[in-house]
Amino acid sequence: MSTSTLILGPTGVGKSEYAVRLALEQNAAIVSVDALQVYKKMNIGTAKLSMAQRQGVPHYAIDLVEPTQEFSVADYVRYVENLLRGELAGRRVIFCGGTGFYYNALLKGLGLPLAAKDEALRQKLRKQAEEKGREWLWRELQKVDEPSAAKIHAHDVFRVIRALEVYALTGRKISAQQRRKPSILGTDYRLIGLTLPRPELYARLDRRVEAMLEHGLVAEVKGLLALGCTAELSSMQAIGYKEIIAHLRGDYALDAAVAAIKQKTRNFAKRQYTWFRAFQDVEWRVN
Repeated sequence: MSTSTLILGPTGVGKSEYAVRLALEQNAAIVSVDALQVYKKMNIGTAKLSMAQRQGVPHYAIDLVEPTQEFSVADYVRYVENLLRGELAGRRVIFCGGTGFYYNALLKGLGLPLAAKDEALRQKLRKQAEEKGREWLWRELQKVDEPSAAKIHAHDVFRVIRALEVYALTGRKISAQQRRKPSILGTDYRLIGLTLPRPELYARLDRRVEAMLEHGLVAEVKGLLALGCTAELSSMQAIGYKEIIAHLRGDYALDAAVAAIKQKTRNFAKRQYTWFRAFQDVEWRVN
């Protein structure tokens, strides 16, 4: 039996519950592969399992940082490396989640930019994004590094700033400065992909969005804003949070926000399918 099992698939397909059942069978620990569940206080909109739903199975890579902090894929890989060398050394581990670029880093290694951080420059760029807009900042990146701009969404301010920072510090594009670290999982792992017929998955996603509203998503977002979270933060770009923030600003009614969340969630599931279908040796199962 492989030391590590990786459970992937589109959002809402039931990966978390499947992972718990498998972990109970194998006496394994679960490591989340979700770029949003690393944030504290973001529980409803990220569909974190409750402690009861975890059924005593140890879960890692959840609630690591405050939503006002940045957390990169490099931070995630370092965290997992420390886990596998320390607390989880020699133990069966189940990786579970839907963040494709986290899986890519785990399986194929991580490209690390050869440039240091410059906090003063980052603050300057963040201020420009706030004053002139995220699209303006993205166009600045497009001027100096068109390949990177083509890969980074204009609203992903954190990655836009990092690419501009690397160019400003080195005079070279970030894509030209990346070296690849080997996979931290080696070759001893198993890939399980969960799927559902599209109509069934989309109906389930719609129900999940409605349940999030019933369980207090609006109140959760209000609480985050009260703690100092702003719409520009990477954490607040998440589907659900971004639309509720826009609703609370008066951009549109709650019904319109909910409709937007449902549509964007379905679109996200489509993109996840495209991403994960490119992975090799996945055992696809209807969940």
